[in-house]
Amino acid sequence: MTAIKAAIFTACLIGMLSTVINIIAPEGKMKKHIMTVLGITALLAVVGNFTADGFVLSIGEISAENGIDTEVRDIERQTTDIFLEQAKAEYEEYFFDLLNKNDISTAKVSCKLELSSDNELSLTEICAEIDDISQKEKARQLIENKVSETVVKIMQAENDGKTENTDKQVKKQPR
Repeated sequence: MTAIKAAIFTACLIGMLSTVINIIAPEGKMKKHIMTVLGITALLAVVGNFTADGFVLSIGEISAENGIDTEVRDIERQTTDIFLEQAKAEYEEYFFDLLNKNDISTAKVSCKLELSSDNELSLTEICAEIDDISQKEKARQLIENKVSETVVKIMQAENDGKTENTDKQVKKQPR
């Protein structure tokens, strides 16, 4: 705090001195050179007050950016969430329609999506709940023909409030 007061005091004194010199200095090149020397002296005098007391001011101490960074991250996260929700809904609708158009009665389709650091969207898993277990392989083929490297799960639609994996059910049924 002392360094700041000293710098302000020095700046005021230099300002008054430069005004007086400006009034009494001869016109022309000499006045221009005197004012340049006085300006450099003022700069050194003001900066010298800060360095003499070991005054240190670093950019890291100014924390205005912390609030901005947090806000930006929140907005990015919200935008990503909205984008993923919209893409998920569109994928689910697409696969639901695909199965129903191919005469596979579908109760529900759910998808899992991931967004990479390069902002590339990848479909990681598709889970379809179908009403007729005998159409499991047909449903799997339809979905797998549209996607690659995606986990495809076909399940029996809810029966008495429970969803069961059709792989277990297929093994129980006689062929």
